[in-house]
Amino acid sequence: MHKDTDFSHPPRRRIGALALIRDESGAVLMVRPTYKNDGKFQLPGGCALADEFPHVACAREVTEETGLAAFEPGRLLVIDCIPRNPETGAAEGINFVYYGGEVPNGAEIVLPDAAAG
Repeated sequence: MHKDTDFSHPPRRRIGALALIRDESGAVLMVRPTYKNDGKFQLPGGCALADEFPHVACAREVTEETGLAAFEPGRLLVIDCIPRNPETGAAEGINFVYYGGEVPNGAEIVLPDAAAG
């Protein structure tokens, strides 16, 4: 069983952790990453560090990207699988999307300075 799998050298995968955060009106918080130049918005979050659990990565990344202090992700909503991109060389990815709750209208969101990215 599993004779074709080398568990000492598993395939490379990127683990991402994102949060779905809404305001009182139901609008979804989206951010434009400073490290990309494609102009696209995405849910706040990012890549897990080596040996970091996805929910811990989500809390860290959301706090870094939004300034929401002591953010704790809620329940896991969905797992999104992204295939490897042979054109860019990007590894396949698995994104864990957590419920981020609701922030009150007027809550202060502090986005990072684009020059810092």
